[in-house]
Amino acid sequence: MKKLIYALGSSFCTLFFLLTITLPGNAQVDYTLKAISSQTPSVCTSGANTGLTIVAEIKDSGANGMATDYVWDIPPELNLISGSQSGSVPNNSTGYSIITIGTTSSAILGVTYTVTLTATYNGGMGPVPLDFKVTVNAPITNVSISSENGGVICDNNVIRLDAVNVQPSAAIPAYEWDDNPAEANSYLYTSVAGSHKVRAYNLCNNTETPPEQGNGISAFTTTTAEVTPNLTINQCTNANDQLTFAVTATDNDNAGITVTFHEGDPANPSITTGGDYSITQSNNQYTLVVNNVNPNHNNTNFYAKAVNSCGTTISLACLAQPIELEYFSGRYTEEGVLLDWATATETNNDFFTIERSADGLNFKAIAEIDGAGTSFFTQTYDYLDREAVLLKEAGTLYYRLKQTDFDGATSYSDLITVQVEGFAEFEIPAVSLREGGTHLQFQLQNSQNGQALLSIYRLDGQQVFHTTLATSKGLQTYQVDLPEALSSGMYLLRLESGKQAAVKKFISLR
Repeated sequence: MKKLIYALGSSFCTLFFLLTITLPGNAQVDYTLKAISSQTPSVCTSGANTGLTIVAEIKDSGANGMATDYVWDIPPELNLISGSQSGSVPNNSTGYSIITIGTTSSAILGVTYTVTLTATYNGGMGPVPLDFKVTVNAPITNVSISSENGGVICDNNVIRLDAVNVQPSAAIPAYEWDDNPAEANSYLYTSVAGSHKVRAYNLCNNTETPPEQGNGISAFTTTTAEVTPNLTINQCTNANDQLTFAVTATDNDNAGITVTFHEGDPANPSITTGGDYSITQSNNQYTLVVNNVNPNHNNTNFYAKAVNSCGTTISLACLAQPIELEYFSGRYTEEGVLLDWATATETNNDFFTIERSADGLNFKAIAEIDGAGTSFFTQTYDYLDREAVLLKEAGTLYYRLKQTDFDGATSYSDLITVQVEGFAEFEIPAVSLREGGTHLQFQLQNSQNGQALLSIYRLDGQQVFHTTLATSKGLQTYQVDLPEALSSGMYLLRLESGKQAAVKKFISLR
């Protein structure tokens, strides 16, 4: 009985052993696949890196007592340059598969192909894949630079330069700008005039050369500095029924400026030579002559407009009027304020109205003086304002002439000021705007220390700014920062201290 049991036991063990090695369905996967190189690499069609090396680790844990087989699946657009496409790793060991692949003529630039490593234990169970996504690339062969605003840097502002036309278009580029080697974008912002260089490259260009030594393809461009045109009125005179309006237009190089003249409104079509108009140019000075002012253009404003690549500047108005005023002055006497003026020419001039103001803003008509009609000779006029002796407490009186022609059209002269006797001198000799119209600078002649109220008005009487400042005795220069730039036009600066006041006209050019 014991022998029988022993025999049966021996047979059972033998049978169990045979079952474990011949029934693969009971076996287990005992290997792992690991990517040693990048799973998203690129391979180049030419240049550098035309051979892509892929490295994978195959580790057999020895759990099933069998070797691990592996094989690479390579698409037809890629080809095996070196290494074994298949192999085996012994049981309970670690192996590495190293292959180098390249492209074939059917490979498409920019397309990503999948290279797959699969493995099985010797003779059984489904494979476990390891994928490498390989993108086909090519060397950069061309690049150029597109410059915002044609490469012109206006008024020290910033422009953008873009690297464009990268060829081949599907190549994956990197960038480097000489202005800022750390800038890796395809664009650069700059306010520096001069030469600029961008280099475009990728892994297919000569990567053995450091980037700073010229690796890749380069493009160059040059930027220039420019400013919005400056426009200066040199002449605005009326004589012999003719208006002469001359301006000078300048910028950094005085080249590329277009100057036009406009009647009535700067938005109206530009004037051309012919009929009543004649336009001439000498270097950067432009002159418009308008004939037959009366009646064709009487009391019409004319404007000059200068345009360059940075912008547009419009001049103040030049008024065509029927008289040419040579001078207008006034002085205080014991009898009152004596006003006198002279005209070089007059066309259909009906009469003058003398207007007076105690504050430089609100005017009152005090007299009318007949004009000379049409005259091509100097005409002189005077008027004694006897009421001025009753206005001493005003300190300063303001006068202007209003001219009216026979058809009712009117025009005004500039203001003049007259100091009334008995009060200290209080006068603004000069005023100017600086720093883009936000910095007011002026001189004040004063006989005592004190406080003054400073106000700025448009010619229509609208107040645009006011403040209080301390003033000192004598001729002093003062500076005031404005909260915002004044728009182009004519303004009045008014200073008031006690019973004294002074007004000065000034221009803002933007």
